[in-house]
Amino acid sequence: MSRRGLELGLAAAAGKRGNAGDDENPLRAHGLRLAVRRGFRQLAGELSQFYRPVMRTALLIGALLALAACQKQQQQAPNESAPAAAEVGPHKGVDRSHKGEAAPAAVFNNPDGGQISIAKFKGVPVLVNFWATWCAPCVKELPTLDKLAAAHRDDGQLGVIAVSQDSGPQPSVKAFLAKLNVKDLGAYQDPKMALSGALGPDTVLPTSILFDANGKEVWRYVGDLDWTGPEAAKLLAEAGAAPKKP
Repeated sequence: MSRRGLELGLAAAAGKRGNAGDDENPLRAHGLRLAVRRGFRQLAGELSQFYRPVMRTALLIGALLALAACQKQQQQAPNESAPAAAEVGPHKGVDRSHKGEAAPAAVFNNPDGGQISIAKFKGVPVLVNFWATWCAPCVKELPTLDKLAAAHRDDGQLGVIAVSQDSGPQPSVKAFLAKLNVKDLGAYQDPKMALSGALGPDTVLPTSILFDANGKEVWRYVGDLDWTGPEAAKLLAEAGAAPKKP
């Protein structure tokens, strides 16, 4: 081989070793990956710098919207509670909203099983009590109503009738009153609720209604009451019918 050929061969061999050396050099082997990683980190940093203020703005807007919603709910709460209070049913105590209304002409059963209306009592004030055997407050006040009826048994200054709303047979109402030792209240019954229905849907049990001597309503009392007590005496005096002691 000539010297020129030997130099070319050595140069070629040196070139191969140089390439092999480059492959074995860790800096050159990982240079591309390091460059890619550095580029990705740089891009992520740029994106982070871009999105950070955007996210802060979005969070601020969300917080403001949530605060506005809370304030709106707080403002609406008092307004929403007002209709609910207006929808509440009758309250215990005196109700004068029907004062002056004429007694309904609806008929109900008298103690003998015949039919009667409130007009039959015209000429004297009359206290009409609505009750039922299954109504605990009704049963509680029945003895005091019985004493009130006994106090006016002979003077005729006040009529007292307790009208049962039970739908069962009338003899069962009589038996119930006898069990309570109620003697002066007759077993009036309104099994079809004709009378109580004519007085309006707000006639709950127990309710007592005072009609004057002309058959006009004076007041109605919702709930039970001691009809021998001072509150009852004051109320009944409005129709000139203060209770007397039996």
